[in-house]
Amino acid sequence: MSQAAKDLDKHLRVELDTACKEVLKNIPFLARIVQASAREYGNCSVEEVEKLIRGDQVTDKIVGQAESLNGRNMDLRFDAMCPDGTGKTKVLLNVEVQNKYNPGYDIITRGIFYCALMLVAEDGVEFTGQNYGELKKVYSIWIAVNPSVIEQGCINRYEMNEVHMRGEMTRTRKIYDKLTVVQLNLGEDDDNGILRMLNVLMGRTYSVAEKKQILEEEYGIAMTNEMEGDVEKVCNYSEWVYESGVEQGIQKGIAQGVEQGMIKGEIDAIVKMILNVMKKMKGTPEVAMDFLDIPEEDRPMYVEQLRQRV
Repeated sequence: MSQAAKDLDKHLRVELDTACKEVLKNIPFLARIVQASAREYGNCSVEEVEKLIRGDQVTDKIVGQAESLNGRNMDLRFDAMCPDGTGKTKVLLNVEVQNKYNPGYDIITRGIFYCALMLVAEDGVEFTGQNYGELKKVYSIWIAVNPSVIEQGCINRYEMNEVHMRGEMTRTRKIYDKLTVVQLNLGEDDDNGILRMLNVLMGRTYSVAEKKQILEEEYGIAMTNEMEGDVEKVCNYSEWVYESGVEQGIQKGIAQGVEQGMIKGEIDAIVKMILNVMKKMKGTPEVAMDFLDIPEEDRPMYVEQLRQRV
């Protein structure tokens, strides 16, 4: 892949991350993530969780997308009131979208670090001096979009627990249960649960219209025009990134493809990529083939294929 193509690919992946964060700012989606992930809300209805997240906000979206703590940008940070009816206690939450499953470290470890940052940030905000009893519980919830095949469909929770090493000293859970990391691995559905919703929302399987229908019919989510726009951005950028990945995977075979006798399916796949790139870049076949680094000697064949399809 040329340097220009690499730069564009990097840009598109950043745009995909941004689009995923933007769509998850919609409270109907966020409420379902919280309900499925946070122990405190497991017995609440989705409607109850929406109200607890919304609090005194006047919109249906969480604001302040990429807040920074100690120089670290977080995707989404927000509060949710606890369902204890007092209106005084709350949980602090962070939701992250991770498109790269193996970034050189385990994302659970990063989630623990984010929880630590959130706890430290409470000093002077949620409590002052030594009033540690006012410390709020924090969650860091990670949505792994492209997990390894063997780990698709897994949901894990990592939390603090009391271990009786000797004797019977016991504390109520709320004293020590102050941080939890949750990892949601997409790629496999869970019978209309949270993974099913996220796979529909962020995957490439369905069109925007199909996604809207599924979200409305299966999850009772009334899709607004703005929400549809957010979903469409995710569709567009995920398609871009997929095409880039396919392009990298087949690039080695393109050069010798003609002389080895490429099968029709392979040619059709490449032609489809060219057409998609032309559409998204609003460019000519030459521009698209430059982006895909298609060898000069192979281009006449693809140009002829494109002519046959016009």
